[in-house]
Amino acid sequence: MAGAYPAKPHPHLGQSDHLSLFLNPKYSPLINRARPSVKTIKASCGLHADIDNLTSSVLDHITTTIDSNATTKQITTYPNQKPWMNKEVRLLLRVRNTAFRSGDARAYSTARANLRRDKKGKHTYKRKIEGHFSNSDPRHMWQGIQAIIDYKPNNSTPTAMDTTFLNELNNFYARFEKDSNSSLRTPLPADHQPLTLSSNAVYIALSQINPERLLVLTASLDMCSEHV
Repeated sequence: MAGAYPAKPHPHLGQSDHLSLFLNPKYSPLINRARPSVKTIKASCGLHADIDNLTSSVLDHITTTIDSNATTKQITTYPNQKPWMNKEVRLLLRVRNTAFRSGDARAYSTARANLRRDKKGKHTYKRKIEGHFSNSDPRHMWQGIQAIIDYKPNNSTPTAMDTTFLNELNNFYARFEKDSNSSLRTPLPADHQPLTLSSNAVYIALSQINPERLLVLTASLDMCSEHV
């Protein structure tokens, strides 16, 4: 359907030779429907650690220790933000996108290489998830399972939205199934005769095939499938 998904060019994905296309649907995505959540945490001065690990460690200390050795800090978390996206990964992504928009091929290639080599964020998040299953604490284990399945309690109030465009998309794709079912229910004509084949007719048809031409046709089909 025209205008359903406007396309916008984005940088390459990994080592791909082609640009990626961001298809932005006409309906409002989750990042636009839900407001980002702002959390207040206790962060030790000069400590650059994962926010979730830092929060867990701070909550284990007594209140007097927190007040004397920690400062108050606000962070913004978006609904579609990956859990392993730390400050270093966001900085590398920003550098790559800036190089892509500038048109400098050498700077863009360098930024892509630096982003591929940086795996600290994912490795840190992997060790954090594995740490949930390193002991026999059921509560700690369930927290790890919720992190794996990306479980989030639904506390938001549903808002009314225009479903006209969604119904148009549904009807557009459902027409194929409707046409297919209607064709299956079409009755056969009264003078319809079923196709019958005898073994002698099959033998005569197969004996007329030239094996050499059949091999050439098979090789041509293989070459076409490789190109496709």
